[in-house]
Amino acid sequence: MKYYAFILTVFLTLAPFTAQAQEASLDNLPLPRWAVLAAKEVNLRTGPGKRYPIEWVLKKKGLPVEIRQEFDSWRLIHEPDGAEGWVHRTMLSSVRNVLIQSKDQPLYANPSTDARVTARLQVGVIAHAEACQPEWCQLEVENYSGWVPKEILWGIYPKEIFE
Repeated sequence: MKYYAFILTVFLTLAPFTAQAQEASLDNLPLPRWAVLAAKEVNLRTGPGKRYPIEWVLKKKGLPVEIRQEFDSWRLIHEPDGAEGWVHRTMLSSVRNVLIQSKDQPLYANPSTDARVTARLQVGVIAHAEACQPEWCQLEVENYSGWVPKEILWGIYPKEIFE
């Protein structure tokens, strides 16, 4: 019993440091950079603080946004429709999602227009970006996985490459 109490004490003692380390990992990174909305409703404010009025309420969890500035715990974001405003950093996540900006976009089995089409994606669909090559990105959308040309995506920089 003493052993379990010791483990619980250690866990409770270290838990705040773990949370701080995770939060810090999203801070002080190069700007601009991509993030996604981490909540179903996110208030877009005219300035970096709760005293500033809410200009918009964004209601699309997982929507990719571009972080353009940081001030304390606040991030100035740009969303796909062009609106800009300040949100608290806890309303953002570093998950790599993208937004489809092309009508009836084929999702290809391989990074080639000659590959088999696994699905068709509509404008506004949010997908998880698994990897990006110079001209193609591998996406996962619900139970589908495949490749699309990078140029039709919001949430990836033109020269960005990752696996």
